[in-house]
Amino acid sequence: MSGSDQLAFGYEARDMPRSTERRMTSIWYEILPVTLEAEQVVVLYRCEDDEAQPWLLPHQTGTHPNDAILAHLERCFGDLFEPEASIVHSTSWRYCQRTERVILTYLVVMPQRAWSYKRIASDRIMARRLGKVEQARGDHLHPPEKIEVNHVLAHALDHLAMLRNSDERINEVLESGWIEVLETRIPKPAGYVEVEEIN
Repeated sequence: MSGSDQLAFGYEARDMPRSTERRMTSIWYEILPVTLEAEQVVVLYRCEDDEAQPWLLPHQTGTHPNDAILAHLERCFGDLFEPEASIVHSTSWRYCQRTERVILTYLVVMPQRAWSYKRIASDRIMARRLGKVEQARGDHLHPPEKIEVNHVLAHALDHLAMLRNSDERINEVLESGWIEVLETRIPKPAGYVEVEEIN
């Protein structure tokens, strides 16, 4: 998935404006939990959060990103989180110049059997149905100027569709209901810059 804002790779401190010389780039994890409800993709979010915003978790020195995210999911969902039946997979990364962050996106696919609207509400977790979403696209040198959470979700689902066709372990865990859902997605590899097909 392409990043939001311009790249700043290769710049040295003397090339940067004085106001940014002392800023350190930080790493954050973007967590996008999804499941199926009535054969449709739903995005899960906490009642206290804005449903349009993903969960963000700062990098913890000395801790692998997957371990940090698994611990975070266990804290948030409790026994509703089933690691053995869930998929936690990094699908993209992007750079945000405004916040000076490198953001790693993790799609979390949770089994639908653990969910119902009643249980979600009782645990202060809400679900938003995800309609048709598409990726934002840049050009052959630059990422899109603007990326919203639905663009990131579209890329993540496209990547999941690719994994369904190539990753045996993912297929062992992925519920059968996802097969029809992912048939509408175009399989894409993870990456930063996407290349448009040129006729």
